Amino acid sequence: MEAAVASDVRFVGEGTNAVEEVRYDPATRRVWVDFSQSFTGVPNDGRLWGEGFRPLEHYLQERRGCQLDTDQIRAYQSAIHAVRECLRLAPALDSALDAVIAQPLGGGANSDIDEGPTE
Repeated sequence: MEAAVASDVRFVGEGTNAVEEVRYDPATRRVWVDFSQSFTGVPNDGRLWGEGFRPLEHYLQERRGCQLDTDQIRAYQSAIHAVRECLRLAPALDSALDAVIAQPLGGGANSDIDEGPTE
């Protein structure tokens, strides 16, 4: 079952659903696919999320010149939602990872790790 997509993530405008020219408007947080249709609710850090591979950018670039069907529109909306969730969770995950990294190797005297027989 897919997670519900936030209500501000929509595909709006009248047109053919064809991906013609992908552009981002930071003022409105929209990714435009042509002159009249866009996806809303896309933060700039979400659009750029992924470092070497940016899934939101890649998805539409790969469909340039094609007409989006309902499933593809829903998939992109789900991707927007997933990236936004990653951005929301990142600070807590980074803190948890920092706490794990700060632990000494071997776990110390109270370790639950079986280190095998000692000679």
